[in-house]
Amino acid sequence: MNNIYLSIVAASRNDNHGNNLDERTNLFIKSLAENCKKYKISSELILVEWNQIPNTKTLSDRLNLISNDYLNSKIISVNQEHHLRLPNSNRLQFFQMIAKNVGIRRALGQFILATNIDVIINQKLYEFISQKKLEEKTIYRCDRHCVEYDYLGNVEDGYLDQFTNFIDKKYYS
Repeated sequence: MNNIYLSIVAASRNDNHGNNLDERTNLFIKSLAENCKKYKISSELILVEWNQIPNTKTLSDRLNLISNDYLNSKIISVNQEHHLRLPNSNRLQFFQMIAKNVGIRRALGQFILATNIDVIINQKLYEFISQKKLEEKTIYRCDRHCVEYDYLGNVEDGYLDQFTNFIDKKYYS
């Protein structure tokens, strides 16, 4: 995939932090893949797996990484050896912001979206990004609204549109 417009960077760990990690992350990935394709946004997803727990399935083994004509998904692993070189690594197992910086430094996109593994982006934001009017040297920010929903993992294609349209109507009308 050439001419990547948007690099989406997130970080995680293979320890089920926050519960339902695989289901939440798979929903995040599926939503990105469907919407990057729908809005024709040439993108890459860089998921940084931080401080892998030895002898445990990696995120690559556990997740449904989706790539298509508009989204190339990959995982970058930062092992325990690198983690232990950092101050306070004995007290904190996951340095999320440092992990995101690892992904950002390797990003190929013209623009970068740093986010979390359980964020579902609304349709209006995809529309905005698809217009390709983002400006360099500009920081964009968006409010986050937490909404309860089931992490079933087996999401029907129309569900994500219905869900994000609900968010758009409730918060952005």
